[in-house]
Amino acid sequence: MPVGRALTVLVVATAFAVAGLAPAEAVSGYGYDVSYPQCGKTLPSSASFVVLGVNGGTPFKANPCLAEQFRWVKRLKADYGFYVNSSNPGSSHKQWGKPGYYVCGGASAEWNCAYNFGRAAAKDAYNDAARITNAAAGHRFWVDVETANTWSRTDILSNIAVLQVMVAYLPLRPVRVAGIYAPPNHWRQIANNAQATAVPNWFAASKHRTAAAAKCAEGGSLTGGPLLIVQFVVKGLDHDYWCGRTAG
Repeated sequence: MPVGRALTVLVVATAFAVAGLAPAEAVSGYGYDVSYPQCGKTLPSSASFVVLGVNGGTPFKANPCLAEQFRWVKRLKADYGFYVNSSNPGSSHKQWGKPGYYVCGGASAEWNCAYNFGRAAAKDAYNDAARITNAAAGHRFWVDVETANTWSRTDILSNIAVLQVMVAYLPLRPVRVAGIYAPPNHWRQIANNAQATAVPNWFAASKHRTAAAAKCAEGGSLTGGPLLIVQFVVKGLDHDYWCGRTAG
């Protein structure tokens, strides 16, 4: 792939994403995100919305408690979405180099291989969410971008290739435009602050509810798209403040 084109892949991805626009969330206020670390734990008794982790921390690994946590969401009668893990592990991962959308020679720094890996990861996660909940259609998916997973430190373009296709693939399924979840320093390190103005952002860096509300009022997302959620942590549980904006 030409370097000039590759530098803008995440922006180009929005052209695919906006084609799948759906009605905005009828949600407001305050919620939580939960995943495998909350397996078996007592969860809050009320919430306006919840974001459920599909993966068990890495792509192609399922959250073993997704079914249990989805039943909790239904008891709350809360709106909900899903988040999926992302990474760019290179040839160390067994999925790397498998046949995919593009011809891939198997090298760790190969853009085509990274794209194929991201597409397969998004497909696997969506299929897990759909199979386990039977209710994934029509709900937003978020791509979780964190340094806890494996990323290239030198090949930002292949990192962006993974994110491009995950953001582009998920709306091709019957879901809302996919968004990006990331702490600011992680987004800078992994994606070099790539901008994609149609891609919503879930901001992961506030210290408490007051700071989250202030960040919502301030705006300023990592992707350049609408800032929809700001996260903060209380006693080990992720709390989320809905910013009151709308997006497809």
